[in-house]
Amino acid sequence: MECLKAYKLQQVQPVQYEDPYVRLTMLPECDDPAAQGQTLPDQDAGTTPHWDKKLRNKVELACPQDTAIRELGLRIEVVNAKPPKVDMVMGSAEIHIEEFVDQVTKTIRKTVDLVFEEKPVGHIDLRMTFTPL
Repeated sequence: MECLKAYKLQQVQPVQYEDPYVRLTMLPECDDPAAQGQTLPDQDAGTTPHWDKKLRNKVELACPQDTAIRELGLRIEVVNAKPPKVDMVMGSAEIHIEEFVDQVTKTIRKTVDLVFEEKPVGHIDLRMTFTPL
């Protein structure tokens, strides 16, 4: 998974810019730490962050074992790292990953719509590659 950029996120700190980072969680949730990951924050990016290699934008995730492909999903959250609103979600989405599993080792670029408090707020651009073990 490669996190590229997000735009039109929910502003959670009206006085100063946010430091957004991406938090990813494979679904269904499990205790395996390899099923979760995150980027580093893009400092003072506000509602339009960009992540690159310097911000560890490539995140490798492991699928929960013994789960049918059609049941696998991914929770994507763009989260603020700057006080005072640390860990406040600026936008999130849950997607099924079955479409990526069907295209093994191909890299797919996808724009995912994000929501904040059940309202559309913006988008995140991702590049995903599914590689079976």
